[in-house]
Amino acid sequence: MPITDYQSATSLSTAQQCEQLYYWKYDRLLEEVTKGGGLRTGLVMHVGQESYMRGHNLRAAINAMEDDAAEHGFDDEPLFNIKNEAYIRGYYNKWEAADSHLFKEKRYSVLGVEEEFEFVFDGIKFVGKMDAVMCDNETGEIILWEHKNVSSREASDPTSLYWRLLPMNTQMAIYAQYLIEKYDAPVSVMYDVVITSPKSKPGQISKGIRRRKDETTEEFAQRKLDNTETLPQFASRLTDTYLNDAEGRFIRQLVPLMNDAVETRMGELSSLSRRLDEMDIPTRNPGRCSSYGGCAFVNACLGLEDPECSSKFRVRERAHTGPSKQGA
Repeated sequence: MPITDYQSATSLSTAQQCEQLYYWKYDRLLEEVTKGGGLRTGLVMHVGQESYMRGHNLRAAINAMEDDAAEHGFDDEPLFNIKNEAYIRGYYNKWEAADSHLFKEKRYSVLGVEEEFEFVFDGIKFVGKMDAVMCDNETGEIILWEHKNVSSREASDPTSLYWRLLPMNTQMAIYAQYLIEKYDAPVSVMYDVVITSPKSKPGQISKGIRRRKDETTEEFAQRKLDNTETLPQFASRLTDTYLNDAEGRFIRQLVPLMNDAVETRMGELSSLSRRLDEMDIPTRNPGRCSSYGGCAFVNACLGLEDPECSSKFRVRERAHTGPSKQGA
């Protein structure tokens, strides 16, 4: 059975970036043993945001996030839990009161949280998992609720390409097509964005410290170290930043998805899937090698490494996120 009998938003987005990367990830089923910082943050924040969507309080969300981080070994970096707690505290502070009002007034109904799905479009089976699905009880509209945790400041500008390109977004097209078919109703996506701070770290308590004339290099370094925030001080400062939301770190935008645009995009994705089935030799895309901090498979593409023999990679059990009955 060709791997492309099942497709997901992630697999097709990968293929659009680089056919060779698609080959490694979805033909050979290879993944990195160690996940990058951005992916770790996104996974753990999704745990907290799932708790939020299920109506759990802030402490329950923090506990769930810390448990998940410990289970996957993500908390080996001392700032990891501190940052994520600041993000989720800010998230609850920003949205909890307003969202509670909407549900109390029965404006929205929750149709599903972390719902897995599969459906067939144009002979191709698509699979995935949606963060949350709501119904607007006033308009009858189905709202696909998508959490995004990103470091790009471009996302804070609603006029930027980050937002303008959503109608062509692969994930949005697949999820929207499924919901259109399931509910026979208009679909919009609520893009729920948190701007994270991956480069933040403990800073200097007193600013502008300079080396004294009678001070050795080692003494100056020690004085700077002594002037550095402790972890509790850093946690307090970062939490205050996200509670105050001074820089627009929490953005929501409701984007209508037109049926014609969704169908057009789905046609493109079905064609792409068929081309992948017919692909004999995957084409490498050097322009992708340095994206997102650098491709993990670059040495393999250069002929310097066999990823199937490397300790950096392991074989996944399943190719896609989706209903477990599908297998790989």
